Amino acid sequence: MKHIPNILKEYGICTTKGGMTGIVIVTYSRFIAGLNSIAGFYTMQLNYNQQFKMSFLDKLAPDNDNLLQRTELYKNLLVSKGYTSGEATGISNMLIAKSTGVQSELLTIRAIFLIAAIAMAVAFFILILFAVINKIKAARNSND
Repeated sequence: MKHIPNILKEYGICTTKGGMTGIVIVTYSRFIAGLNSIAGFYTMQLNYNQQFKMSFLDKLAPDNDNLLQRTELYKNLLVSKGYTSGEATGISNMLIAKSTGVQSELLTIRAIFLIAAIAMAVAFFILILFAVINKIKAARNSND
């Protein structure tokens, strides 16, 4: 939240008689900062989703054995259910496209949560580091 210093400055400028107005202004500022933060995460999610879809498209070449096996599996299943060969081919291509979309969404969610987990781990490490530093300073002060 890069807008926190601005919010604190706005609240500090408010007079004591205008307390409710200051709280309302700061609340609006926090709301707008939150919307900007959410928009940033959404943009990052769209970026990762597009990246994973493009990486899947590179693997969907006609000479890919996995693609051919999956297409034949869907096609044979649909033909056994009564679809014609042309309909089965179209539906199997649609099912492969849908599963590719789902896989890219799952990879996107994993990437976003991995970034969040790393950020939380770094923040936790910094908090532990500050606690250790304060403990060392307190031990030095008590020895003096």
